[in-house]
Amino acid sequence: MAKLKFKDFIAVDHMPGEDDLIKYAAKKRKDYVPTGNTGEATEQKASCGCGPECDHCEGMHSMSEVGHKCDCCGNKIKAESVDEALTMQQRRAKARAMKKYQARLKVGRKKAAAKIANPKVLAKRARKAARNAIAKKLTKGITKADLTPARKAEIEKRLDKMQPRISRLAKKMLPKLRQAELARKRG
Repeated sequence: MAKLKFKDFIAVDHMPGEDDLIKYAAKKRKDYVPTGNTGEATEQKASCGCGPECDHCEGMHSMSEVGHKCDCCGNKIKAESVDEALTMQQRRAKARAMKKYQARLKVGRKKAAAKIANPKVLAKRARKAARNAIAKKLTKGITKADLTPARKAEIEKRLDKMQPRISRLAKKMLPKLRQAELARKRG
């Protein structure tokens, strides 16, 4: 438990005349301390690259060994982070957090719609469009909303393995997206 301070024992109305709900919201904002957890479950692992069939180390090492050479294969031990998919509980928590910032996000979208998208944003859109196009092929035209969460996760895993194909398709889609953006701005 945190150590109590003198301020904790004083009952002072810092916002006299304000509504109780406004005072409560202000206090929550003041007391809010971000944890830094984005919801992604990341885990640090160290490996040398020999693989699980190695009798000596099975390809896995402790994080303290990063930078040293492996005894059996002589490869340099590297650290790698493993991103795992969100659980249903984490997904719901993230949805609640996004609901809190709904108004800010709406204002941001409106501002972004007034500007012409920069090349970085266009590249991101092209990549997303390419992923969606390939996902549509994999699901044989079934929309993502109609899929079960398990099926969605399976398709996302398959898409992660198709990075080169997605990159090629995104590069082809980029000029069309750029033209659509300029047409949107003109119109």
